Amino acid sequence: MDAEVLDAFDPTTLTPVTGKYVEIADGTLRAATHIGTLRVLCRDDGGTWRSLSQEGAWLCPGIASTLLSVRACKAAGWRA
Repeated sequence: MDAEVLDAFDPTTLTPVTGKYVEIADGTLRAATHIGTLRVLCRDDGGTWRSLSQEGAWLCPGIASTLLSVRACKAAGWRA
C-alpha cells in the first residue's frame, strides 16, 4: 500500500472493513479496506498551519487521487 496514503491516516485508528465501496468517475467500484481517522494539514486565513482530523474516513487503495467529502467535512465543523 502507498506509504503516502497510509501517512494520511492515524495508524492507531485503522480497522479492517468489508462491503464498503467507492464508485469512481469511470463507474468502477473500489473497495475500502479500512476505516480510520484521516489527518489533513492545511493553512488558516492567517497563514498558520493547522492539523485537522476526520473520523470514519475510508481507506481505498488503488484510487489515483485522494478524495475528500466536503459534506463530511462540513458535518465535522470544518469551514473555509
